[in-house]
This record gives sequence, C-alpha cells and structure tokens, in this order.
Amino acid sequence: MPVYCMSLDPLNKDLLRFLYLLTLQKKTLNSEEAGRLAGVSSRTARRWFAFLKKQCFDYYNYIDCRSIGLEYYEVLLSEVKNEQIYGIIPHRTYLMKCASLASLKPITQVSYWVPKEHTKEFELFWQAVENKGLARCKVLHLEPRAIYYSPLHEVLSQTEINHDAGADYSFFSKILADKKEKQEFEPLLIPLIFESFRENWTARMIWFNLRKKIKGKEKAYFGKYHSALDEIKINIMREKLKYLCSNSEKFVRQVDIDYAPLNSERFVTVLLYFKYNSDVARLAESTAPCTTRLSVRKSEKNTSFYFMTDALGFNKILLGLAEAGCTDMSILIKNNSATSHYYKKRKIKFPYWDIFIPETCSWKFELGKYLSDLEKLR
Repeated sequence: MPVYCMSLDPLNKDLLRFLYLLTLQKKTLNSEEAGRLAGVSSRTARRWFAFLKKQCFDYYNYIDCRSIGLEYYEVLLSEVKNEQIYGIIPHRTYLMKCASLASLKPITQVSYWVPKEHTKEFELFWQAVENKGLARCKVLHLEPRAIYYSPLHEVLSQTEINHDAGADYSFFSKILADKKEKQEFEPLLIPLIFESFRENWTARMIWFNLRKKIKGKEKAYFGKYHSALDEIKINIMREKLKYLCSNSEKFVRQVDIDYAPLNSERFVTVLLYFKYNSDVARLAESTAPCTTRLSVRKSEKNTSFYFMTDALGFNKILLGLAEAGCTDMSILIKNNSATSHYYKKRKIKFPYWDIFIPETCSWKFELGKYLSDLEKLR
C-alpha cells in the first residue's frame, strides 16, 4: 500500500515510484492527473508534491531550444585567466566546474542557447578568447538532449545503486530521436514558454513578474492592447497558455525533475565526451541502468553522457563504453563544491527578456559588444 502520511523518508519507495512515473509523461501533470497516474487520490498527490518541494524539488517542462530558433552549445574552458569571460555572452543556461580525470586540471563547462543565425559569430568569440590568451577553449555544437531516467524506486537506496534492475528505456530513446524544427510563434509565447514551463506559474503570476521585464516593449507583445488594464492582459495571457497547453508537444522536449536527495555526495557526477559511430540510443539504454539518470547529447562528431553513479557503476560504464568501441574519450568529474560556490555568488538564468526581439520574433547576438567587453579583460 502506498504511504500517505507526511512523515515520509525522502527516498521512500512509493515516493520514488511517483517521481519515476512523472518522467514517463509528455508534459507536467497537476495533482489530480498525477494522483490518477500513481493510483492515489489527488489529495495524496498534493501532499506528496508539498513534501517533495520541502526537499528541494523542481518539476517542469524542458524547452526544446530548436523549437524557438536556438542551438545548444557547450564550451569547455581550461587554463582560465579571468572568470569574467563566462558571463560576457548572456545566452548562458548552465555552468559546471569539473576536473579532468586525465590531467587532474580544472575545467569549466558552460552551456549556451545560441541563435541559429549567429552560431558562426559565437564560435568566433571563443577563437578571440583563445587568441587573447584568456583560456583554452573547446566549442561543441550538440543536439538537444534526452534524459534517460531509471526506475528510481528500483535502483536507488540510501547507500548504492542497484545496477541489475530491469527497465525499458525506449520512451527516452524516442525523445533522443525527436528532431524538432523551429515553430511559428507570436512574441507573447516566448515569455509564456519560459515562465509557464520552467516556473509552472499562472497567467496572473506571470504577468506581475513580466511587466517590469518588458517595460517599453508592451506594444510589440500586446499590439493594440498594449495600454489595456492588467486584467485584460492577464486574460490574453490565459488564452495563450491554453494554446501552449494544447500544443506543448511543439515546444517541450520532455518532463524534467531535479530532486535534491538524488544528488547524494555518496555518488560521483561524471561528464563523458567521446566518439561513437553506431546506435547512440542503444548505447544509452545499456548505460542508463548504472545511473539514476543519464543525460545524452550527440552530434555528427561527438556524444556526451552526463550522469551520477557509484564506484561500481562508474567502473561498469567505462568498461561497457570501451567494449562498445567508443574512442577519443574525455572524462570530467564534477566539482560539486566549486560549482555550488560559483552559484552562491551569482545566479544563471537565461535572460530571454533582454535578448529576444519581439518586433521580429528573433534573438539578439551582439558580437561587436561582446568582443569589446572581451578587450577590457586582462
């Protein structure tokens, strides 16, 4: 019988099964929908969600960047002379401090969503960073990722990962194979996509968070209603949210969860880059059972696996990839304390309100400004 009381353990099996079931859906669910899925009442599902949030829990629709005209890049930086280079281009989505297992030297990985029309300029910027001697840079253009979630209630315990739990990962392989194209959209959909998908906010909450961000641009977003009362704008946004809900498959990559108890310091977080000329989905399906979740990205030249595992799982994964014929492997270990320290001083959030141009439904990329800022650094 499922546990309903609030004296739950963060790794309670019913709770972990609930989380796993959420990852197998095409979009986020409300408490009533989640309760039906898990075979419990909506009241119990609400209590579980409330408990999860107290444990530091994020649950959201992950945006497919290509659906809104952006490409995914990772930049690997070593021998960094000035960390201000991380923030010159504002299109950042994430930063992670690592150490190379081969050299034991620090490496910083920075992720970006770059306007499709400006990818060459993005690469030129990092060439300029190298030419100026501020860092050694490796720029990787990768496809949007798929996260392979393992059945958490079967693989996870307080001390280890069960590598022999059977699971069907084909749902996630379909996500990996999904290649979305840029969608046609009106300007107002961009703030709604970012705020409703990432924050799960209502139209009213979004509007009161948004109006300072778009001050001076109201006409581009609301047209003839740019001077209307707040309630009229909220109603307009409510209608657009209904459209997004009905058409979420056009913009959503997959449901994402981040749950603090899964990020245990007993496990190691690993980022692998390698070349593989065969079926990446099949390789991911054979690797995922040794992890709680496996993030997979690929391109014509490179594949990346990002995961958390224990010592035995790490050993099994490396041996499995070697046996499969993977080559040119680079192994990075996440430095959790250094990454956390960086985020304590500054917050990284994709600033769509500054770089989206609502008049043309396009994205800014001001290479001249970025190069000028770069020249000021020593």
